[in-house]
Amino acid sequence: APGSGQTYRLIANGSALTEHVGKKLELTGVIEEASAASGSETATSGAANGPALRVKSGKVVANSCTP
Repeated sequence: APGSGQTYRLIANGSALTEHVGKKLELTGVIEEASAASGSETATSGAANGPALRVKSGKVVANSCTP
């Protein structure tokens, strides 16, 4: 939720996300608890022991993260 301040690890195709570094994205997926968030996908940096978002789809909503 916007403004919630929660940090999630992203379980996604890292090469697909690389081209969007610095952009604001809207991601859709499934929240997984830390114990279930493992696998062969690349987990990007974030809260190492926190919940993870297994990304199913996404879109660019702004070319910059700054307001």
